[in-house]
Amino acid sequence: MSKNYVITFILCFISVTLFGAKQPSRVFLKEKVTNRNIQHVKSLSPTATSAVVIAEDFSKFTAGSEATPDATDLTDEETGEIAASFTVMEGWSGWGVYQAGGSAYMGWVKYSESDPQWEDGPGYISTPLFDASTASTGYTIKFKARSKSAIGDTLVVYWNWFDETADDFVYDYVEGLITNQWAEYTVQTTFGNAESYVDFWGTNSEFYIDDVEITFDDGGTNPPNGNVVFLETFGTTAPSSNPRAKINEYTGYDNGSPVTFTYTTTDYADLRSTSSLNSHVWFPANKETDLVISNIPTSGFVDLKLSFDIATNATSSNLNKVIVEVNDVPIQVPSVDITAQNTYSNSGDISFNSTNVTKLRFYYTIANNPTNFGYRLDNVKITGTPATGLENPRTVGFYVANGQLIIEDNASDEIEIYNISGVMVQKYQAHTTKIALDSFQKGVYLVKIGSKIHKVLF
Repeated sequence: MSKNYVITFILCFISVTLFGAKQPSRVFLKEKVTNRNIQHVKSLSPTATSAVVIAEDFSKFTAGSEATPDATDLTDEETGEIAASFTVMEGWSGWGVYQAGGSAYMGWVKYSESDPQWEDGPGYISTPLFDASTASTGYTIKFKARSKSAIGDTLVVYWNWFDETADDFVYDYVEGLITNQWAEYTVQTTFGNAESYVDFWGTNSEFYIDDVEITFDDGGTNPPNGNVVFLETFGTTAPSSNPRAKINEYTGYDNGSPVTFTYTTTDYADLRSTSSLNSHVWFPANKETDLVISNIPTSGFVDLKLSFDIATNATSSNLNKVIVEVNDVPIQVPSVDITAQNTYSNSGDISFNSTNVTKLRFYYTIANNPTNFGYRLDNVKITGTPATGLENPRTVGFYVANGQLIIEDNASDEIEIYNISGVMVQKYQAHTTKIALDSFQKGVYLVKIGSKIHKVLF
């Protein structure tokens, strides 16, 4: 192979051997390669003062929107390259990559048109090459993602480099569950060299990627906690004068299906904005009103925490006037004095039990709000830690492939599998090396082998 560096169809073999034949969306076709130049690789080396080697926010993907991505695939038909004018850092490539109003959308690719034996599937996107030779124990990949599918999808992150001495590619990967709501994910890799790159693959659904950052400093940084699982700012289109927008009729929410916004009281809050405050929910005085946000996907996350902002048009009150229920159970709202008119006060993080789907209710009674001023709600946020941890399966000694849990070097330990609530669901004898997963529901499980316990996505 020549000095040019290519993303080649060797991953066609990977897609079959690791994930089964029905994963054609991971195929890099021979006709869709990306030539790399070593001088450009050198230009992406980290400096002495910065550990950031890749930082891409797709702010130049201005066409289209998340709801309706642009219709033009940005990738070159022959090389797969994305023109440098569309990215902060040149050298991105892929297939089926579309602009989506400030984020990258991987649309549906008709792989079958190139070879009938391949099934169609979502596209992929690849970073520029970068020099990770100083990251002796790996580097950190941080990014935001969401699936187009209402039921979510599995996202696969590969880190790769070309070994010129062996004329072959070296790779590893992780896979983790993403929902159809934006969340931030962190992957800690295990190796890199002077010609490294990262690929993002969907499995069954189109997906979005944003804010990709790759960093390292003597082996990388520790993955942070506090990923944003859900954020609702109530958009930017709430009216500033009558008629106000009813909760169930407003169309400017940040989050779409399956998330719903309703109310259950006779009186109702509404969506509005003011000359100084952007879109928010207004709870009027001396009325019983509520806002119910249902079907928030929180599957795959633990350590869930809720926060929100409250303001009032009075000069003295307390944030804890609002009653908050999570999954129909009241939670303790902290006491926070509100001392300035129409100035938001934040609740801070309020912990609640992890669930697959979360329902929130914000509720005011006449007793809680009897005076001539109302309350404003904004910036409802849920954070959490990915339950999978997006662990590297090769470093923990077991991984999922071809619908099986593969256990490496299990000489004498029994295997216990627990659900995410800590209840053991299956137990296997020592020396077991393969476990069929067709009897398990899709989700996150704790796998215990001897004294080691790791989270694994089935």
